[in-house]
Amino acid sequence: MQQNTPAVREFFVLGQANVDTFTLWHVCAAPEDAEESDTLFDSLATHADQGCGTLVTEHAASACEAVYRYLTTLGNAAGTRVTLHPESNPAALKELQEYRPDLLKRRAPYFVVTDDRRPVEADLFQEGHEGFRVVHVERETDHDTDAAREAQLSQLANFYLTYQPLRMHCYTATSRGQAAAMARQDHARTLAAERMAEAVNRHLKSAPRQWRGGSVLGWVAVRNTDGSSDGRLYADAEDARNAQPAPRACIVFPLTTRTPFTVDDCRACLA
Repeated sequence: MQQNTPAVREFFVLGQANVDTFTLWHVCAAPEDAEESDTLFDSLATHADQGCGTLVTEHAASACEAVYRYLTTLGNAAGTRVTLHPESNPAALKELQEYRPDLLKRRAPYFVVTDDRRPVEADLFQEGHEGFRVVHVERETDHDTDAAREAQLSQLANFYLTYQPLRMHCYTATSRGQAAAMARQDHARTLAAERMAEAVNRHLKSAPRQWRGGSVLGWVAVRNTDGSSDGRLYADAEDARNAQPAPRACIVFPLTTRTPFTVDDCRACLA
């Protein structure tokens, strides 16, 4: 259980969650006294039960941040942006008035820790496929100092990267959910580029000895979703495209010694 600190304390957030909005009924800091806190929580829980609402606790630096954290949690669970309902309790909204801009979805840097150690066999762009896992997503600190950012990175590295072979990325997104989705797509594109590079290299290795660079050995078709190829060389681009079950989902290109075949080159071709 997270403990209160001089900068962060526990808040009670009471309201009713809808499809893409949250009607805020009440928000307050939990009393420091444990008995008083339990009494207040039980009282608010009764109101929640009677009005078919929800009571949650959030640790934050302010009431606004507590509500923002809960809106983000609701949005990540629903897969859509969740905002405050205009019919929220005016007294509760007054607590957030000076911080209202913080409730908007703004683009910000997010750190994403991933585990991609296992081989991928499923659909590359399918969320939750085998072989890739988003372990942790955290927004970059709002403190505009290098020391604060370095401390955040150091804490993440010590907790996740020291004893586990995980990777950390940084994406600019509007939410934790979007940052996680960007990490999944980035991983899928990397694997697609690796498959494309392998396909090109196989063709180059099997090329006749008398073949010289610059001339076209043949045409290759590659699926732009996963970088796979049927392993065949075609006489021209039209033959290569027509032989594919889904021509519009493929790219075709001539195979020469100057054909891009590094992973980075293939990534650029598939982008």
